[in-house]
Amino acid sequence: MKRGSGETRGDRRGAPANEFAAIKSEHPPSRVPAARALSVLLGALLLVAFSARPTESATSKASTAIAPSFRLVDTHGHTVTSDSLRGRIVVLNFWAFWCDTWKAELPHLKQLVKHEDDSGFTTVAVSVDGTRYPEFAKLTGDDLPFPVCLDIGSKVTRAYDVEHVPTVVIIDPQGRIAYSHYGYPGNDVVLSQVRRVARASTGSTAVSSR
Repeated sequence: MKRGSGETRGDRRGAPANEFAAIKSEHPPSRVPAARALSVLLGALLLVAFSARPTESATSKASTAIAPSFRLVDTHGHTVTSDSLRGRIVVLNFWAFWCDTWKAELPHLKQLVKHEDDSGFTTVAVSVDGTRYPEFAKLTGDDLPFPVCLDIGSKVTRAYDVEHVPTVVIIDPQGRIAYSHYGYPGNDVVLSQVRRVARASTGSTAVSSR
């Protein structure tokens, strides 16, 4: 779907909550143009397709570009930064509250994070607009096993060249973009890519230590 326009999880406690409160008051949920209805439908069809075809498509690509740094506030008012995540594999999942595909992704992401400890990665969701937050909070209780950050103004979204949602970006421990995919490709593909990145990172670390 075309878009409309950290601290690690363990570090969340004690982070300032008033920063997010200010964001919510300055950026109330906006009305979604009727023209986005078709985009919502196309996005839903895309999510149906990934469950039937868990393999990579032409929208997947690998890269060694340096991942843009970011500093975002999550829905609990805690700060998540790229610097705090350095040294771990990061799965960034860009979505938008105005795009209902996030509701279809949610069960898959909840299952994905169960593999974080044994596979050595961290999952971070990024809402490219931050609108329709009340609906998100009502449906989820704002109680998810991974941070959901608000990219008010879409600055980080543009930095990562995200043109459609959902988009998945995997960052390696060295802070490089190792994989990106338009549309959620399925947990099997994400975990396969995480393992590939882990193997490559282990090899590069061994070479550099010689």
